[in-house]
Amino acid sequence: MNVLDEVLALARDGVTPPRTAERLGVPLGLVEAALDHWKRTGAVRSATDACQTCGTVVTPACATCPIVSLRAR
Repeated sequence: MNVLDEVLALARDGVTPPRTAERLGVPLGLVEAALDHWKRTGAVRSATDACQTCGTVVTPACATCPIVSLRAR
């Protein structure tokens, strides 16, 4: 697995960019560039992008959203 794929896997697991950089032993800028690549390809969405429809549309991002779990209480 290459760094790009590892960044994608960690992002899908909800790992933050700084923690991803730490885990992979690479600069934060490299992780951010990889995430930018994956956003452009549509493989991931930023939390900001995903949450623009919060409460009106259910997206795959909602599955791991901490806000959704708080609203369910």
